[in-house]
Order: sequence, then structure tokens, then C-alpha cells
Amino acid sequence: MRLRPTRLQEVAARMARILSSPPLSAELEDLARQYCERLREDQWLRFCALHSTKLAVETTVVGLEKLGAALDQGREVRPS
Repeated sequence: MRLRPTRLQEVAARMARILSSPPLSAELEDLARQYCERLREDQWLRFCALHSTKLAVETTVVGLEKLGAALDQGREVRPS
């Protein structure tokens, strides 16, 4: 996803102001990029829902094998 550098800087600056202990600037820029990407995904899905557009959503789950192995061993799964 391409974003204007100024847009990322605006979002990162807002996050730094709002968060009580903001992360390092590199982490902050990464968080801002993730936020913008998720916002655009949400907007796209809402658009598709409003306009009855068929959209195949692909989901990737990382670590499913570890989860299955932990469950097989009788270990509890706790949200992080």
C-alpha cells in the first residue's frame, strides 16, 4: 500500500501524542503504516458490503501448527 509520507507522519505524530509512552520512532512509523492499511481494508470491505460486491477475502493464520500441537498436549490456550 502506498501512502503519502506526510500522511504516515501525521498518523505517527497523532499516535505519539495520544499514547502515554510512545514507542521508538521506527516502531511508531510501522504502527502508523499498519493502522492505515487496516483502515483502508475496513473501508474497502464496507464499500463492498454497501454495494453488494462479491469479494473473496483471503485470511492467513500464522502459527496454527504450534496451536494444534499445544492443544494435542493438553495445554491451555490463553489470549495474549
